[in-house]
Amino acid sequence: MSAPRKHQPSTTGNVPRRWNKKHGHGLIRFWQVTAGHKAIEGGCVPSRAPRVLIVEDQIMLGLQLAAAVEDCGCEPIGPLSLVATALPVALRESIDAALLDVYLIDQTVDPVADVLARRGIPFAFVTAYSRRHLPEALQGRPCLNKPFTNHEIKSLISTLTGTT
Repeated sequence: MSAPRKHQPSTTGNVPRRWNKKHGHGLIRFWQVTAGHKAIEGGCVPSRAPRVLIVEDQIMLGLQLAAAVEDCGCEPIGPLSLVATALPVALRESIDAALLDVYLIDQTVDPVADVLARRGIPFAFVTAYSRRHLPEALQGRPCLNKPFTNHEIKSLISTLTGTT
């Protein structure tokens, strides 16, 4: 006996579909295209906005960064304000880019940056400190100094994620 397929192809193409019931005067049964997928010749692939990790301990600035990420058509992950909470996300989550403050409440962001670098995930520092406050191995990474304009942060996000 073979394992059941996660997505059964529809009779109209390769777009995965799921059964859905709509409430109203009665039950209406229909097929609905599953969000997050697009049809391509030969099968289905996930289609999602780039996910951007935000590690920032100043909540208002973190929310501003999250709004800028959304304005660029990306999905913000965070803001996270502690290395203790950001490190597991950096290790395990599907992330396409990251914006990192250098000095957080509990320690410097170096462990998170090291994980992202090992995973090959592009990231940039958003900090009030100069580049010389970064470890030597990370000084070549993009760095945007606070305060910054919306245009500057959106340009940085677009560069990291390859979005326009």
